[in-house]
Amino acid sequence: MFHTTVLILAFAVAPADEPKSGGKTLSQWVEELKSPDAKKRIEAADRLEGFREKVLPALDALVAALKDSDPKVRVLAAKALGNLNEKGTPAVKGLLDAARTSDTKTRAAAAIVLGWICQKHGGEAVELLAGMLTDKEKEVRVNAALGLGIIGQHAKGINTQLIKSLGDSEAMVRERCAWVLLMLGPEAKEAAVALVKITTDPDKSVRETAARALGQVKGDASVTVTALIPVLKDKESAVKKAAATSLGYVGEKAEPAIPHLIEGLNDPDKTMKRDCGLALSRIGKASVPPLLKALEEKSTQIDAMAAIGWHGSNAADAVPKLREILKDGDAAKRMQALETLSQLRSAAKDAVPDMIAALKDKDSLVRAMAAASFKFMGGEASIIPPLREALNDDDPIVRKMAKETLQLIDRAKD
Repeated sequence: MFHTTVLILAFAVAPADEPKSGGKTLSQWVEELKSPDAKKRIEAADRLEGFREKVLPALDALVAALKDSDPKVRVLAAKALGNLNEKGTPAVKGLLDAARTSDTKTRAAAAIVLGWICQKHGGEAVELLAGMLTDKEKEVRVNAALGLGIIGQHAKGINTQLIKSLGDSEAMVRERCAWVLLMLGPEAKEAAVALVKITTDPDKSVRETAARALGQVKGDASVTVTALIPVLKDKESAVKKAAATSLGYVGEKAEPAIPHLIEGLNDPDKTMKRDCGLALSRIGKASVPPLLKALEEKSTQIDAMAAIGWHGSNAADAVPKLREILKDGDAAKRMQALETLSQLRSAAKDAVPDMIAALKDKDSLVRAMAAASFKFMGGEASIIPPLREALNDDDPIVRKMAKETLQLIDRAKD
């Protein structure tokens, strides 16, 4: 009754402001939903779906249309309600009923719309959607999985159904169920073994999400690491990057993966190199000696330096080699060495004279990096005069970096 009153008031108070489509107002299309002509009702439902979030005043009419004799009207009405997201909460009961009907299209449409409307709280829709994961129709199972994927971390209490559906014949169902388990994190710890099995799934999206989920559910670390190491060699870039990231989330217990992550620094994909480096830093001190060894290899030098930088002061042993690289003929390596030294902060104190010398480097980008690198070096008195001199550098970027660094040092003194 309340929603009907809102509907009447909305249409009566400001009809001139009503949104229009196809020459008719929202309220006129709502009236068309009552037509005895199925074609007119279908067109009306389609038009109302096109109003997107502005369809709110028609909520009650759309809920009623979920029981229309024509399946096309029911599906379009459900889609229109989905545009409201959580504002469509009053329609949940009607959608739950629609999800229980015998018509496949209606059940499928209601399933995904329940996901959109219940995405912030889950509620009764979660259990219903979990049950729909075993529907005989693949379209319904897929949409139920999609709906649960939208609900994500609020899809609690259905781990058993989600794990079982990791073996579904449809890749989309497997992937979305893995996604929900990922969102549940440690609450889905028991799913780890099942997730390990689908890291070799024929579908790349399933493999990627499974690999990502393993880093979040926090199952047995040994089992997880053993499963993810071969995934670092997956033919799909997104999959192997997911494995590298998850190994980092495992932390210190992922130490057996260190040699494989070091090898990943040679990957042609720059983001894979980065993700391997980040993973090594998250694993901790155990990865520093292998990274120091990688510094000796020309092919992995830049990426090893980047990974060392993420270790911060724990990688103080890298300073002598980094000072040596500052004299390398490759400007890119000199720049990375400066950036890494700045990340080591006080642990790189012995390298300050070499960093100051880099303010006179023949390459302007190296000089700019040198000026910027002092932002995190604690404002030692010895760096102030050369930075002030850099304010007169021929290159505007160098001057800008020197100015910003001096300003930062001044603010730190206050």
